[in-house]
Amino acid sequence: MSESQTVVLRRGKPTPPSAIRFARDLLLREGAWQERTLICLSEPQDCVEMTYRELRENAEKAAANLQAMGIGCGDSVCVSVCNRASFLTAFWGVVLSGAEAIPIERTAFGRPKEEAAWSRIASIQRIAQPKVMITDWLEQVGSVPILTSEQLTAQPAQAWNAQPLDDDHVMMILFTSGSTGQPKGVPITERMLRANLAGHAAAFPFTDEDIFLNWMPLDHSAAMVQAHLLPVYMQSAQIQISTNRILSEPAQWMQLASAYQVTISWAPNFAYELTDANIKPLRPLDLSRIRCLFSAGETVTRTACEYFVQQWAPFGLQDDVIHVGWGMTETAGYMLTSRGWKHNASVGSICSTGEPIAGVEVGVQYREDGYGELLVRGDTVAQTYVGGCDEMCCDADGWLHSGDEIFVQGDTFVIVGRQKDIFIRNGRNISCAEMEACVLQELSGDCAKVVCVVLPDTHSGRDKLAVFAVCDPQNQAACSEQLHRVLIAHFGFSYDVLIFVSPEQIPRTSVGKIRRKTLRQLLESGALTPYREPEMQPCANEFQEHKQHIEKMLALWQTVLHNTQLTEQDNFFFSGGSSAQIPRLLAMIADAFGRTIHATDILNAPTVVRLVKEVFAEQKEENQTDDVLEDIDILDI
Repeated sequence: MSESQTVVLRRGKPTPPSAIRFARDLLLREGAWQERTLICLSEPQDCVEMTYRELRENAEKAAANLQAMGIGCGDSVCVSVCNRASFLTAFWGVVLSGAEAIPIERTAFGRPKEEAAWSRIASIQRIAQPKVMITDWLEQVGSVPILTSEQLTAQPAQAWNAQPLDDDHVMMILFTSGSTGQPKGVPITERMLRANLAGHAAAFPFTDEDIFLNWMPLDHSAAMVQAHLLPVYMQSAQIQISTNRILSEPAQWMQLASAYQVTISWAPNFAYELTDANIKPLRPLDLSRIRCLFSAGETVTRTACEYFVQQWAPFGLQDDVIHVGWGMTETAGYMLTSRGWKHNASVGSICSTGEPIAGVEVGVQYREDGYGELLVRGDTVAQTYVGGCDEMCCDADGWLHSGDEIFVQGDTFVIVGRQKDIFIRNGRNISCAEMEACVLQELSGDCAKVVCVVLPDTHSGRDKLAVFAVCDPQNQAACSEQLHRVLIAHFGFSYDVLIFVSPEQIPRTSVGKIRRKTLRQLLESGALTPYREPEMQPCANEFQEHKQHIEKMLALWQTVLHNTQLTEQDNFFFSGGSSAQIPRLLAMIADAFGRTIHATDILNAPTVVRLVKEVFAEQKEENQTDDVLEDIDILDI
């Protein structure tokens, strides 16, 4: 096979007829299904239960008020509301008005005043030029007017009216994670959405009797399209839960699935490693009704699937219930799916991604080594970006170049990593350049140069992050600590390997571009030596004084990180821990010790010994004000 030749691997069946033409038709269809339930759970005491008819009535009020402001076709409106019921009311109000909805979840940003949050929102506003922002938590950002949920659903002076639409009308704009430095707005047209929903309905035997559950952010393409709009398309009931609620106690995912008799749900691979059935449920569980749990958003591993199934099989979970999916924001969610992980082919621990839905073609652009880049095309693929971006989504032949590297063996193809310098952790894509810029800005006086390199692991499916840093040898310990803090604070994880190098050891091209692949090869060959963190042994008196607390705390860490070999001196973040596990760990510590601590405590004291010393010190400061759920930078795929 010649290099760069494109070969079609799979062709989905022809796109079947759709039950709707425009997105608004999803909610406007009459029938008994309108009395089906949509339940929204935000905070523990915040539960809103409404029928689709009630959602429609509230959305019609919102649409009328927007139209009264002169907003309609050709305009865009940002929706960023913490309460999920209010979020969906606002979203559908924008859709019915004829404007382009831009969903923005607070969860994806962390603290509202955090610089990164404002920067991303400002980027979105600059690109999409929204006429108004519907929000209950943001202060004024730029010159865009703010509209609250209460103002949006006030009794309108006149009824809304349906605007004339066509197949190219943009019903919403989904933004990428900004993994190349700036987010890109992907316009989801009526044609794209219609083909996507019809394709999924044909790919799996969904019925109107299914009950869907979603706890991922609704600005994520799979969460919005496959976990909210698809249930509406199928006229099925659905449960929408805030992301932080599940992350604070992952077992709630399956506990709530049992309580509401859920049949369909989804989450990225990392979530299947978080849940722990050993947490005593409040009531007997029955997971036998679950027909499908989709795993998409990052590389899916057999290890995570096996662990999850083993944990929940005693409660009736079927062993082949996890289905692997693949997609991008540019494809409006996942467009490749498989039937059951257990019988899927795999490379090492990485599961194959399955078959394309109807109307989709899958191709590969081969290299000489037998690997290649995954290409997709079809009606569900966006052709361009919004906001005058010069970059097109697809090439002249309609192929979307995914940037994912695949290995083809016979009839099987498996995604084994990224061609670009993209690091994937907890379902979020972050470019190496983005991490480098952030670190250098924070540590300009301590590090002369930082290079981030992805270390793919085709066996485990979990990429590792290597950081190559140039700094004064006398400042290596301080630099290590600062690098760790900055990465955790901004991205929710730390490096896996740190290597201190001299400027001359960083290989470059003739025009000065860093050769990341060469750096990785030097590390793997042993030519460069990783930095070893100095061990901090507690004095004997300290250990004995808190021995019982240390042993108790260590057991919690071992449970959260699924590692019984963990010691009291092991660093949480260097042992596989990330921001995704912190809410659960904090909740367990509160239950076990009756003490409330915060994410910053684990950042400042990332070993069991140090954390116990901080928590139980006699003169521990009481002025911690961080909200644990606002410390976490979750998911944006």
